[in-house]
Amino acid sequence: MPMEVRDAARSAAKYMSEVLSIPLGQLLLEEIELSTDAQSWNVTFSYPTPRDPEDLAIYAVKPRSLKTVRINASDGRLESIKIRTV
Repeated sequence: MPMEVRDAARSAAKYMSEVLSIPLGQLLLEEIELSTDAQSWNVTFSYPTPRDPEDLAIYAVKPRSLKTVRINASDGRLESIKIRTV
């Protein structure tokens, strides 16, 4: 039986924060989906796109980047973190 959706989201957020050094408070859950074979959860987060400190557009809308974290549905292990393109 796959892990619950909330547990998958928490586990994915923890991995994102630890592996990529992104504070949990900056992560926004965008999508979550159980794979068709029920073997993994695909969890997509957005986070602030790193900007060049010299960038003069500091008052503009801040863009966000997307990454998808794949979590093993049976034991919560990290399987992958990939750039999500739209």
